[in-house]
Amino acid sequence: MAKHHYVPEWYQQRFIAQDERELYRLFLKPREVPVSGGLLKQLPNPPKRKAPGALFFERDLYTTRFFGHANSDIETHLFGKIDSDGAVIVKALVENDERILFPNFLSLFDFIDAQKLRTPKGLDWLRTRFPYVTGSELLIQMQQVRRAHCTMWVEAAREIVSADESSIKFIISDHPVTIYNPACFPGSPQCQYPLDPPITLKGSQTIFPLDLNRCLIFTNLEYAENPALSKRQLLTQRTNARYFDTTIARADAFVRTHNLTDGEVATINYIIKRRAHQYVAGPNAESLYPEKHIGTTHWSKLANLLIPRDEMWRFGGEIFVRHKDGSIDAQDKFGRRPRTATEQQKAENEMMRMQEVVEEALAKHRAERRQ
Repeated sequence: MAKHHYVPEWYQQRFIAQDERELYRLFLKPREVPVSGGLLKQLPNPPKRKAPGALFFERDLYTTRFFGHANSDIETHLFGKIDSDGAVIVKALVENDERILFPNFLSLFDFIDAQKLRTPKGLDWLRTRFPYVTGSELLIQMQQVRRAHCTMWVEAAREIVSADESSIKFIISDHPVTIYNPACFPGSPQCQYPLDPPITLKGSQTIFPLDLNRCLIFTNLEYAENPALSKRQLLTQRTNARYFDTTIARADAFVRTHNLTDGEVATINYIIKRRAHQYVAGPNAESLYPEKHIGTTHWSKLANLLIPRDEMWRFGGEIFVRHKDGSIDAQDKFGRRPRTATEQQKAENEMMRMQEVVEEALAKHRAERRQ
């Protein structure tokens, strides 16, 4: 039987405290202890120390069988490539290494999307979408729907928050890609296992810890620009919500200005913990009990922390691209492109006007340097 880690070991290692070799893991399901009268009493489980090799795995999770023979090609060739690329891009993102980040920008979203689907919770969600597919066929479907979320994440406001100044550090769960919508509390129909609020909803944000000191948050642009959306608006579709489409975005657009307090890190950890399947893990035992360090556990009141505050100029607006063959692409901040000849001509005229403005500015700059 093959041992398949649905959360990569290299990713787990990013959450281990300095000079340590293990994580603290908490099993969220209470244990039942017999008491008098034949009754059972539920008690919380204590944290246990575990090395990454002993965490977040299942036997033969990705093993397919053809004519009775086991085959681990999905783990070896699909996730092996995604994980190796993911390790490079996550490190580059945390270190803001533009030489690696820019040419490998899309592999970040590829890794996060795969990480959303490859967990036991993700596979159970797939079963709700393909109820008549089982075993090897389900894993084949997983490959078909992989990358579904990338377009909307690329078009979202992207913020990396920091726990450098906090004594509490970020934790991870057995379903590391956490979807939070303040209008969908954990007991709501949209959050019943194995469901998460769709990322197509205006109020749905994606939380993905990068290591014990960094966490990446995607926020749909309409919500980032207007955090005062009503509950009804939070549950409506974002403009031009779609899966499996190409789009244009700035690879350098990451906001990195927000240093979190202890309570703010604990708030993000609380959301991660509430949306986990069975396990959470962190650099120390205290980090696994974020509810002790936050002022409220009211689901909708946790939202303000996650909204990007600074440098929103990095996102939105219109984008124009001229290709080597002279053709022009254009799109607005929601990924909508010209659909008629008139709209296309308008985009080309705007591109030419912008090019003239740039050339005039460069000419003026050169003239000033000569003086």
